[in-house]
Amino acid sequence: MAQTTIIMSTLAMLAIVCAISYKVVRARQIKVKTGPEAMMGVVGTVITALTPTGEIRIEGQIWRAKSIDTKAKDGEQVEIVGREGLTLRVKHCEGPLNYECC
Repeated sequence: MAQTTIIMSTLAMLAIVCAISYKVVRARQIKVKTGPEAMMGVVGTVITALTPTGEIRIEGQIWRAKSIDTKAKDGEQVEIVGREGLTLRVKHCEGPLNYECC
C-alpha cells in the first residue's frame, strides 16, 4: 500500500509539473501586446483625409497619422508601419475593407 501511495503521489506531481511547464512555454511564445511594437501591422480607418497628415481610427481610438506613400481619403484603410512621437506612420492598403490587408 505504501508503494502505491508513492507511485500515485509521484504521478500527481508529474502532472502538475507538466501543466505548469506547458503554461510557461505558451506564455513565452505570445506576441508583445503593449507598447509601440504592438501597433505595427495594425489596420486602421482614415477619418480625416491623409494629405499627408490626418487622423485615423484604430480599435476605437483616434490617432494622428502621416501617410508615407500616397494620400488616403476618408473611409480608406491604412496599415501602421512606424511611429514618430504620437504620430503614426502609415501606408495605404489596397483591396476591400478587412483587417488583413497590405
